[in-house]
Amino acid sequence: MANAFAAKLIMLNKIQFSDTPSTAQVQLEFSEDVKMESFELHNPERFVIDLHGVKLGTALPTQHF
Repeated sequence: MANAFAAKLIMLNKIQFSDTPSTAQVQLEFSEDVKMESFELHNPERFVIDLHGVKLGTALPTQHF
């Protein structure tokens, strides 16, 4: 039996992205508001978005726009 006080599961429903030679845009759609943190890491250079309490689907649809 599930714990009645367990945190509610948040689902990542959709990812959309677009890019040009000089920019990139990513849109994330969730089942409800999400707490997140973002930061940069180096060597190699990358941008990280840490999504708290989010479950990723195995067949998550993506769109390029």
